[in-house]
This record gives sequence, structure tokens and C-alpha cells, in this order.
Amino acid sequence: MPKLKETPVQRMERVFRAAVFYGLERRAETIDDLAKRAPKARSTTYRRVRIPRTCTFEEGLFYIPKFLNDRQLCEMWGVEYHGITPEDVAAAIEGKDKNI
Repeated sequence: MPKLKETPVQRMERVFRAAVFYGLERRAETIDDLAKRAPKARSTTYRRVRIPRTCTFEEGLFYIPKFLNDRQLCEMWGVEYHGITPEDVAAAIEGKDKNI
């Protein structure tokens, strides 16, 4: 059976969940720690992380600055990222690129 193409909504949810769990891992926190700080009830927080399309605007403003950087936001929305890349940083450190 062929693999179905990922829809934009599925891509957004995948990137969101990955960013949240990566951020929690980076901070050595658990989903329970996040639920304690979230603006809604604990069960709501679990549901929002599992099914991100159910997030309200208020909850999005809580999650996005904490867990998503500009590269992840571009990937989530399916647009090309035009910001600085690790290669640009390496070139600037070596003194090869004067644009940064």
C-alpha cells in the first residue's frame, strides 16, 4: 500500500508536537511541568499537545514563543526559510562573510 502524502495540517501538527517535546527535553521538563504553567486545565494541555489544531489563539500565544523558533515556524507553515543558516554562522566566524 503506498504511503499517502502528508497534508499541510498533518505537517503543522507534526512540527508543533516535535518542537514542544524537543523544548521540554532541552529544559529537562515533563509534560506535567508544562501543564502546571499552561493557561488551561491539565487535561486540556495534554489534548492541545496531542491534537494541536484544537489550540485557541490564547494558547497558541503561550506555546509558540516558548517552543518554536523562526525556522520551525516556516517549516510548520510550509514556506521556505530565508534566515541565517549554520553555514552562514560558520562563514562569519571564519571571517569569510562580511554580510553578517
